[in-house]
Amino acid sequence: MKEIAMTERKVRVLLIEDDRDDAEIIRLYLAEPDEMGMKFEVERADRLAQGLRLLKARAFDIILLDLILSDNYGIDTAARALAGARGIPLLVMTGFDDESAALDATRLGAQDYLVKSSLDSGLLKSAIRRILERSRLQTVW
Repeated sequence: MKEIAMTERKVRVLLIEDDRDDAEIIRLYLAEPDEMGMKFEVERADRLAQGLRLLKARAFDIILLDLILSDNYGIDTAARALAGARGIPLLVMTGFDDESAALDATRLGAQDYLVKSSLDSGLLKSAIRRILERSRLQTVW
């Protein structure tokens, strides 16, 4: 029953992405509910500083974070986002094939990472659903 309740509500997504085209593609990927009926409400910040302000002002269920932003770069981006996340799960996205920074981000506490060049709607929604379920289970334990 708990899983059904989770999919009936909207998942509040904070997308921290400075590339307008990438942000629009991600919004399109999340515009429709997933196969389990989970709906997504996406709010975008185009800089890390703006994202951190939004985290203080609003409630989110998950953060999608690009590692390369105009005001921050690489593993420091993940470290600062995690510090401001207050326990909100973080999914790192990287636009380059160097997965070492993304792996480092998971070692710091990010839940997972995706390479943007291999991203599609199903993969993104599946990753979000998996991360939220894992987070819910960790909260129960």
